[in-house]
Amino acid sequence: MHWIRFVIVVFFAMLLQAGPVDVIAITDAQITPNLLLILLAFCVTQFHPSDAIVCAFVLGLCTDIVTVVVGPHTLAFGTLGTLVSELRRFIVLRNALGQAVVTLILGIGTALLVIPLSRIKGEPLHPSLLLEPLYSALLAPLFSFILPWTMGLQRRRASSDPL
Repeated sequence: MHWIRFVIVVFFAMLLQAGPVDVIAITDAQITPNLLLILLAFCVTQFHPSDAIVCAFVLGLCTDIVTVVVGPHTLAFGTLGTLVSELRRFIVLRNALGQAVVTLILGIGTALLVIPLSRIKGEPLHPSLLLEPLYSALLAPLFSFILPWTMGLQRRRASSDPL
């Protein structure tokens, strides 16, 4: 795991999520993709489970920092990221379609956990919380080609890995 690269990519994703990603918002509800969710799906499908779990909690904390509600995303990203990372031992999810499916599942699962936790805290929620995972899943295949290069995971294992 290249932790310095991970930190740089996460910082860049946070900066984009905090503002410029609004440029690609769709509909009047201002639905934007969640770049940190896409990064979570990539990490839990590509990294060793112990590294993926750390990444999941860090990305959850970063999502809490760039959103209105502070707290629920750390728990949701960490819990669901750990679950998917462990399931990855049985299901191959490394291709672009797998990234989209994992992003959608993680996004919907995260939203279903964040909604009640946010209501307990009395925090307002963005009305597009359940549509955001769909938009993110549509963009995930694009990132599945960019992120391996960015994170230093070029396909060196071509002879040993049939994927």
